[in-house]
Amino acid sequence: MEKIYMEDNNNKQTRRGLVDFSVILSFTVAVFAIFSITMFGIVSFQGTNVSYAAPLDDDSQFTFQYGVHGAGDEEVTLKGQNPADTNSYFMVPIYLAGSPNNYNNVVFCVEHNVEPPDGGTIVRKSEAITDNGLLYLLTNSYANGRPRTNITDDTNKKYIEAYITQVAIWVYMYEVYSNVQRDQVFGIYKSDGTKYPRDSQDPNTPLKNDDVPVNLITAAEMTAIQSATTIINLADQDAITSTIYSGDNLYTKYIRPLVDEAKSASAQKQFYVTYNENDNATLSEDGKYYDSPILTAVGNPSNDLVSFDITVSGVEGAFLVDENKNTLNPTGIPAGKRFYVRIPVEKAPGEGKKLLVNVDGVGHFNGAVGYYYLAEVNGYASQKIITITGVTKNVPGSVQVPLTGGGDTAMNAAQTVYFIGLIILLCGVGIVYANAKPVEVKQQ
Repeated sequence: MEKIYMEDNNNKQTRRGLVDFSVILSFTVAVFAIFSITMFGIVSFQGTNVSYAAPLDDDSQFTFQYGVHGAGDEEVTLKGQNPADTNSYFMVPIYLAGSPNNYNNVVFCVEHNVEPPDGGTIVRKSEAITDNGLLYLLTNSYANGRPRTNITDDTNKKYIEAYITQVAIWVYMYEVYSNVQRDQVFGIYKSDGTKYPRDSQDPNTPLKNDDVPVNLITAAEMTAIQSATTIINLADQDAITSTIYSGDNLYTKYIRPLVDEAKSASAQKQFYVTYNENDNATLSEDGKYYDSPILTAVGNPSNDLVSFDITVSGVEGAFLVDENKNTLNPTGIPAGKRFYVRIPVEKAPGEGKKLLVNVDGVGHFNGAVGYYYLAEVNGYASQKIITITGVTKNVPGSVQVPLTGGGDTAMNAAQTVYFIGLIILLCGVGIVYANAKPVEVKQQ
């Protein structure tokens, strides 16, 4: 009996060891199998190439006035010159628009070689400005909240900025439209640089002339423009008020770059949504969603893009999350903010199928519309006035994010791992069952 007991006890210990080893082995196999299945789900969703589509594309009158100095009525004229050559200078009056006692909007004149209207003249809106370069000059001006200099003197900054913008407009028009002529206008210079005659009874009164080169800048004037390093603020045209700028060459540092930018300007604004084609969709931490590759809204010009709206379609239950994976309001998203499209796991495509997630957006850009203004009495006889009004321009753009549910190498590899793990898991279960079965002990 003692021998039988000892053998039975040894058998129990052997069986217990087998069972413990089998459980451990099976647990390890199960973990591997679950990992394989999980990896199968993650690598199934891959982003591909990006595609986008997105090319873009009352103030009926005011009283024209010259700039006033302080609270007085003196006209402000800016004199740009090089102190080394005081005989060479270029005069730029400050032009304002508004109503009597409220002239607070800076405006600009287009045709340098034509007399401007008299102060106090009512001018009326005419045709819209279609020249992209001219609109660019107006948009990128201090008058539109975009200063060109880093001058901190607020008192004089507006005058210095006005000088730069006005001269840039005249130089641009001269270089682009140098051959344009008009009839019956108050011209200043003939093509040879000599002045047009004045009324013999009053030398201050201009006479209307035909074939006037309205955009002409004489050689002497261009020399003065290109050499100016100082701006003097004049009151009443004659009295020197103060030197408000002295330093870098104004033409080289500010005016020439601005003109060149205007020449390459385009009215077209672009908006599109893009992502890195090498990025894959990923499973959310709670395992309930797939997050698309991170998406970026791009605007051109980038400085003009203020915000954008996003609409997602093609997948039921899809919504937006920000970079911190917090739910994101799809309207009024600030420019520069990146985002993901979050998709419920149960909406993921099946094997060998492709799901297209449509991401449609609308970019909201700062824009401007400009108009020519003409004197009410003299018609086209005096210089054209221009100004702009800020507007919001909406530009559409979209992208399709394809999610693949199988049929590629990544899917096949994952699928293979999945089935290997499943087979090993079943084998482990069999081992546990076989070793857990009671062993029949023979009696001696």
